[in-house]
Parts: sequence; C-alpha cells; structure tokens
Amino acid sequence: MEITKHVSAGPKVPDLPELPSDFWTPTQWGVFLSLADAVLAPVVPQSELEDKAVQMRMPDDQFSQLLDVFDAALARPRDGDAAKGADLARAVLKDSFSTNPALTGHLRRSISATVHHRLRKIMGLLLTVLSTRVGAFVLTGNCTPVHLQPLHVREAVLRRWTVSYVPAMRLMARSIATLAQYSWLQSSPLFKQASGYTDVPHPWKPGPAFEFEFLQFPPATGKRDEESGSDPVVVETDVVIVGSGCGGAVCAKILAEAGHRVLVLEKGHYYPPSQLPMPQEQGSRLLFENGGVVATTDGALTVVAGATWGGGGTINWSVCLQTQDPVRREWARDRGLPFFETPEFQACLDRVCDYMGATAGSEADVRQTHRGKALLDGCDKLGWRAAALMQNSGGAEHWCGRCTMGCHGGEKQGPAVSWLA
Repeated sequence: MEITKHVSAGPKVPDLPELPSDFWTPTQWGVFLSLADAVLAPVVPQSELEDKAVQMRMPDDQFSQLLDVFDAALARPRDGDAAKGADLARAVLKDSFSTNPALTGHLRRSISATVHHRLRKIMGLLLTVLSTRVGAFVLTGNCTPVHLQPLHVREAVLRRWTVSYVPAMRLMARSIATLAQYSWLQSSPLFKQASGYTDVPHPWKPGPAFEFEFLQFPPATGKRDEESGSDPVVVETDVVIVGSGCGGAVCAKILAEAGHRVLVLEKGHYYPPSQLPMPQEQGSRLLFENGGVVATTDGALTVVAGATWGGGGTINWSVCLQTQDPVRREWARDRGLPFFETPEFQACLDRVCDYMGATAGSEADVRQTHRGKALLDGCDKLGWRAAALMQNSGGAEHWCGRCTMGCHGGEKQGPAVSWLA
C-alpha cells in the first residue's frame, strides 16, 4: 500500500510592489553597496584570499577558530551531518552583500520605504561626492574614490564616520549599517538556514477569518467633486475613530456597545489568517509602519509600529505589560492627570487584559520558545529574578514564535480578533 506523505500547507503570500524606480544613479548605488559590503564583509582565510578589494582576510588559524564558534551556534541539519554544518558556516562567512539579488532588492525597497525623500537626496549627494577624487579626499582622507578602495579601507572609513564631529557623517554611517544589517537579517537565505528560522510554522492551520464591512474610497484627485464628476461620499456616524490599533479598537467596541454608531478609519489593509504569518520581507512592507523603521531625525531612536488592520496589536509578540507605577505617578503628579493613580484606572487595565485572556497565570498556558526557555534558564543560573509575562493568548498554548508577522491561528487576541471582531 502506498502511503502519501502530507506536507503542511502555507499561507498565501501577498505580492510585493515592483522595485522602486532608481532614485540614485548607478554610480551612487555602487558607492552605497561598496559600503554595505564593508558592514557585512565576506570573510575568508588568508590561504583562500582571491581579491582583497572584495574580501576580508583572516589568518587561517583564527578563521578556523571562528568557524568552530560559528558552527557550534548553527541550527543543526536534521540528519546531523557535521560536514554540512561546516559548509554552511563557511558559506555564511563568505557571503557577499552586493552580489546577492535578494539582499540588494530588499535594500532598495527598504531605502524607498523607510528613508525620507529629503534624506535620500542628502545621502545621494554624499554618495556622489564620495565617488570623486576631491570629495573622497575631503570625507575619507584618501584621493581614491571610496568604492574603488579595498574592503578593509572602506571598513576603516565607516568606523571613523561613527565617531565623526560632523553629524551628517555619523548619521550616514549609522544609516548604512542599519539598512545593510536589516536587509541581511530579513532576506538572506543563508541566514535562515543557519538560524533554523522558517517563514511558516509547522503544523500550519489558519484560524477563522472575520467578515468585516470595509468601505473603500476612491483616491483623492485634488479637485472638487463637481470638477471631478464623482459624487461625494457621505457616511453618517456618531463617532469617528482614527486608527484600529490597541487604543482605537477598545474605544470602538465600548462605544458601539453603548449604542453609538462608530466608524473606524484605517489606512492599512486587513490580511486574513490564510495569509499569515507573512515572510519577513512582505510583513515588514505590508504590516509595519514605514517598512518597520520609524526613526528620529538623528537616527538615535527607532520605533516599531503597526500599519494594518488591528495596528500594533496585529504585529506585537503577545506580551501584555500594564502601565508601570512610576509612569502612572509621573502622569498624575507631574502632568496633572490624577485619574491614572486611581483604582478606577487599574480596573480599566484589568478589564482590557481579562478580555484578551492576558490575566495572571496566562503565561503558564503558553509553551515557551527555545529563546524564551534559554533566557529564563540563564537568569535562573545567574540567580536573577525572572518570570514569564502575561500574554494575550486567551488561555491557548500559543507558541509559534512568528506573531510579529501576523498570527495565523487567531489565538493571539489582538484587536482584529477580539475587540473589532
């Protein structure tokens, strides 16, 4: 009798938009990618060095030690073949950023989505200056354009920029490093093999979808309705809530249950469980605000926010933290908002957590991932006080570890599954 092996299905992955049209010239891209290579430099042993312009060399004995350390940290192949693990470690170390289409494509989308157009112009100007002999001398101290320098020189240039007295150079170095690392972590096939990360949990079974009633409006033309020939869109409602995230969703439900007509505005899209979790590249573009990177003007602080139906509650990691006492005290005493120190506000927090199943003891129902177990075990061995945190899993044994790209099972009680459903 023939036995059919059933393979777990996977989500229907949404298509990404076309690569953005070039906002930089080929020369500017060449300079940028040469610096990205310096951030994630291909490393080879001295005996295997082929071109010092594109490879970083290391004494053979040190490379062998690095390989052993790297190999020990890799996710083991299922067949336990040590040779395959060593080959994978070597391939990761030798990988080149600028020659990998997956990495460069992700980088283009990241810069287009996350870097403000004014900053892109400034970066483009600096890249042009670096491609000239005079400009390279001013910014690097060497007359040779930076993209024609050996890899170790480019790395030294970036290191100097990080401590430069010129804010623009520090920002440039930080931006290049962040964008390169971000692209590599999200789109490198070798990194996924090395870490054992898969886009789809096994087994994968989507939870129920909800029939939300969405109104789609035509794009604005900038003309008056009589000029455009279209009828105005009229919606009668009592309350308009902007944003479907953790704050807006709770307000929408409470007001609707009180008998008010509520309209929730959301600029993002709804993706049903059959499309979740998304691969990291698609998820960062379609679920996150600004491609997953919302940074301050100086690049010192980065904030992660959702830009989809359910807002941040769709892409958070399930952990639910109540507002800390020092923060509530500051709001009440320094900001003139005494309500935040009252039992009534605590009752509000408890009610929200209870509705989502994020109550004391809920953490015991969740099966910890390897990372969570390692962190808790490490703290225990060091004698540090540590405990699992409350999670809005509704009492389910929720463990997939990919909820930041959307929860396929509907067990995470985010706004799209609980408050808005």
